[in-house]
Amino acid sequence: MANKNGIDISEHQGSVNFKKVKNAGVDFAILREGYRQSVDDRFFEYVKGCKENNIDIPAVYHFMYCISEDEARAEARSCIRNIERAGLPKTIIVFSDFEYDTVKKGKARGRNLGRSECTKFTAAFLDEIHKADYFTGIYSNIDYYKNMYDKDLIGNHIFWLADYTGAPDYECIFQKTGSKGKVSGISGDVDMDIWYDANKNKKEST
Repeated sequence: MANKNGIDISEHQGSVNFKKVKNAGVDFAILREGYRQSVDDRFFEYVKGCKENNIDIPAVYHFMYCISEDEARAEARSCIRNIERAGLPKTIIVFSDFEYDTVKKGKARGRNLGRSECTKFTAAFLDEIHKADYFTGIYSNIDYYKNMYDKDLIGNHIFWLADYTGAPDYECIFQKTGSKGKVSGISGDVDMDIWYDANKNKKEST
């Protein structure tokens, strides 16, 4: 199948006119489900808007703020509850999102988070997601791909790469291509994404 064009959004986008978004040629949306053990303030609203306007939701992402494997698993269970409450299907992909702010907030709580912690916490989070029979994925930029993740871990999950410099530098199913997109129905900047051949994206973790 042909590649699809989409967006990823969170409560920071505010009120969204999904009819205009659909008419602007957006095929899909990846929604932030939440962070820590909290739901994104707009998650359920965005799920409803996408469903009502036939915008595919192939995936959600969860921003991790854990400082232990136990916390990572608790965040995953919170994520699962929100996905179930939203009525999303088992075919949804759940992406872990471990970023610079994760490390910053971890340090403020007295825990230095490096490559080992990123890999272990991500693996624990995704193990809980996998046990609930959802597809699992990892979101990363190039810096974290090179310096914070075990490549075997990434290889066992669907990969979403943030790479704003043209074609992706590493193999991925989803690519975030920019953060300054303009889409009718959304005020301000929005992240833009490409979904490469959806027939290849159903890769379960091992």
